[in-house]
Amino acid sequence: APAPRVSARRAPSVEAAPLRWLELAPDHRCNQRCLGCPATDNGPSLAARDLVRALADGRQRGIEWLRLGGGEPTLRRDLVPLVREARARGYTRVKIQTNAAMLAYPELAARLADAGVTEVAVSIKGPDAATHDRFAATAGSFDLMLRGIANVRARGLALEGDVLLYRSTTARLPETVQTFFALGVPRFRV
Repeated sequence: APAPRVSARRAPSVEAAPLRWLELAPDHRCNQRCLGCPATDNGPSLAARDLVRALADGRQRGIEWLRLGGGEPTLRRDLVPLVREARARGYTRVKIQTNAAMLAYPELAARLADAGVTEVAVSIKGPDAATHDRFAATAGSFDLMLRGIANVRARGLALEGDVLLYRSTTARLPETVQTFFALGVPRFRV
């Protein structure tokens, strides 16, 4: 399995711009088996102390935005404290990139919002349950994602769709965007 990664991205610009985002992939565990994804249910994980050290290093570099991905970050038991730590250190934006299955539980969505998550990027594989569940290789994942989106919206968090295209779903991109826009997802990354 691939090692967890820590990376930083620059804001787009023709001149050298300051780093804007600190990206952390705390581990590669996941509760779905999406086609093409290397995440597993027992992938490598970064220790909490290493994550806190990365947060401190990011702030020393002047980075103010944090993106937590993975694997599936909502599987970490220390996610809420990690978000609190990031906000206490001065990160003004905290984005979770997720399949949203665990956010179907309103309590987790509420705890993450209260801890300081500002936005959620949801991994979308298709405009309907048959398509999404097939590529997530997890029955029921579409319905959990819809409930997760509703819970994120109820907490007032910014929301975006990360649309994963496959050869057979490319022609359905307009339908996918329309479907999720109607559900309250205002922005998309493809």
